[in-house]
Amino acid sequence: MKKLKLTIILMLFICMTFSQSKDGKMAKYDLVKCSVEWENICNRYFKNGKNALSEPEQTWFFLQTTMASIDNGGFSSLFYNSDADDYDDIYKSAIRLKNKVFIGLLDEARKLFSEEEIPKSMEKRNDIMGEWGDSEEKILSECDEKYYANSAIIEDELIAYLMENGVIEKIK
Repeated sequence: MKKLKLTIILMLFICMTFSQSKDGKMAKYDLVKCSVEWENICNRYFKNGKNALSEPEQTWFFLQTTMASIDNGGFSSLFYNSDADDYDDIYKSAIRLKNKVFIGLLDEARKLFSEEEIPKSMEKRNDIMGEWGDSEEKILSECDEKYYANSAIIEDELIAYLMENGVIEKIK
């Protein structure tokens, strides 16, 4: 199972490296050059958990997988799938990145859950989301639009953060 999840994450990473916002802006860095580093981080994460990663590596792992999930099906995909099991780590990673738009979107989506925190159980999240109506779907749709309009900027900021923290070499 871990091997399958790693393969899926690696495939999503390759798709993410060509991030493009809705207005056609491309991320200015080419993450394909970092695929070896990414694979190493994924292997260590799936073998030994998040504590096997430095804080900047955790930031990369949680934000890259989150962005891939959103790119693959919007904010609803983030919560319908297992990615949101790690919502607290995703949020802490967004705080470290200091991208106010992304933090705001995570906050906005978070408010849709009436509980104090997002359920760690995918099944429980799916039950809650199954009861949502048009107003919740509209909020998620608005989050999607704001995210896609800013995704290239978010990715560029993530790459700059990774370079500043020595996780990846300077890339162009």
